Amino acid sequence: MPIYTNPTELASLQSGRKARGRGAKEQNAAAAEAKNDLAKFIGKIRLDIDASWKITEPWRIAAEESYRFIENEQWDPRDISRNAIDSPARPLLTFNDILPIIRILSGIERNKSETFKVKPREGGDVDAAQVMTELLQYVDDENLGFYQRIRKSNDVNITGRGYIKTDISYDENVNGDIILKRRNPLTIFNDPMGDEWDGTDRRWVAEGEWITEDEAKE
Repeated sequence: MPIYTNPTELASLQSGRKARGRGAKEQNAAAAEAKNDLAKFIGKIRLDIDASWKITEPWRIAAEESYRFIENEQWDPRDISRNAIDSPARPLLTFNDILPIIRILSGIERNKSETFKVKPREGGDVDAAQVMTELLQYVDDENLGFYQRIRKSNDVNITGRGYIKTDISYDENVNGDIILKRRNPLTIFNDPMGDEWDGTDRRWVAEGEWITEDEAKE
């Protein structure tokens, strides 16, 4: 079964364009099968994300409220509108008791920052371990890993969840650059059947984010 990854081939599948000439019957049958498999795959992704959304909806509502509280948006919009009508000269006071706690926790982590160190085991090469340690520290420095972890920890302290995504970028290096980047926990969808604390039994993890039309075409 062919796997279509080329944008032109995918566009051909979506348009329903059929081949002609010698071997056209086999090519059209393979294209129809690939189109059917692609539709099933997209449908499965939608079902999985929809299930994750429904299960995590209470947490997402609470997380959005927690972010608003940190940003001093603690008044209900209905109360703000009512106050503007009933007592326009009376200011609405907000006492943010949450932000100082988040800053204290963030400061503790900054003062006790951790780093990576590879240790040889079972007769491993000490020099090779030292080289790998320096490589890890280089990747961490290039990605401002210290600050990425601080932002992730802030997300954990505010919402209970935090994520750092590890990826490979070929934008500037044909061999690929390792990328570490904090992700918004509200854009992450996990396998709802996963039960292990470290996520090792999750069958899938998805990230949803808004992108431009040009980025989608790429």
